Amino acid sequence: MQRKLRGEKKKIINKILKIIRENRTFFITSHMRPDGDSIGAQLALGSFLKRLGKEVYIANRDHVPAVYRFLSHSSDIHVVEKVERNFDVAFILDCSDLQRIGDIIDLKNRVKIVINMDHHLDCELFGDYNYVEPQASSVAEELYDLFKQSGLEMIEEEVLALYVGILTDTGRFQEANTTPRCHEIVAELIKKGISPQVVSQKVYESRTGPALRLLSLTLRTLEVTAGGKIAHLLITQDMYKETGGREDETEGFVNFARDVAGVEAGILFRETEIGDQFRVSFRSKGKIDVSKIARLFGGGGHRNAAGCTVKGNVGEVKQKILNAVSREVANTGTTEGRDSQC
Repeated sequence: MQRKLRGEKKKIINKILKIIRENRTFFITSHMRPDGDSIGAQLALGSFLKRLGKEVYIANRDHVPAVYRFLSHSSDIHVVEKVERNFDVAFILDCSDLQRIGDIIDLKNRVKIVINMDHHLDCELFGDYNYVEPQASSVAEELYDLFKQSGLEMIEEEVLALYVGILTDTGRFQEANTTPRCHEIVAELIKKGISPQVVSQKVYESRTGPALRLLSLTLRTLEVTAGGKIAHLLITQDMYKETGGREDETEGFVNFARDVAGVEAGILFRETEIGDQFRVSFRSKGKIDVSKIARLFGGGGHRNAAGCTVKGNVGEVKQKILNAVSREVANTGTTEGRDSQC
């Protein structure tokens, strides 16, 4: 697929490629609690840089979720509290603000050049160079264009990593960020040998027994409020202990709340190990912008998929979040049967 890039986009990509050519050591990181796009993008970019003869170090604050460990070299992503090395260039991927990387590195003193690659509408332009495209489905999509512009043919592991990034960040091509453009890219990736069936089985059909037992307990907590417009689920630390399920196996659980007929916004509350602190995931249909709600609590994300962390006991956190979501639902004036953006 030959596609002429728009002027400004082509310009920033060429600047990034020039920086890559002129520098030797590269650091790559992404947000805490990484997802398919952040993992796929890190692995694809790391492979690309290594093939250009660059020294690459990839590190995050949190482990690669089990579901993505089938990707080549996923074990090369280090898990550290703080990186105490110097680099020519740092790539910060899929982060709307620097707080999301968890203070993993002192960018001011450890890195000469910071490149910010993101696709969130509310992204803070914190990089020396900012490749931020809110119209893109994912950072994986942005990297596809960068790789194509470089002229270096992608290899199998990069193709797979990019496909996983696009697949997961579009919610299996069901979310509002699913565009004709991302389908064009996916078509090209499939032509290069990707099997959608095999990838789907790896990502979505490989839950462990403990994870399914945890899902069963989670579904029992389902509550529907706000006249049927909001549904929420809860996972406590006791539930993890009872089932043996892990937090990194809960991806997608929140969708069961959103999937309830008539519901406009689904919420998943996950108790952290710290105590009196909950990770909150949001999913929405139609006109509910859950990223606005997440930002109220120091989080972020997309219009229909976002998250944040809130301190307090379960009652306090639920009340704060449900009040905020209820206001958003009321402000949009949603009614049952309204067309959704999909």
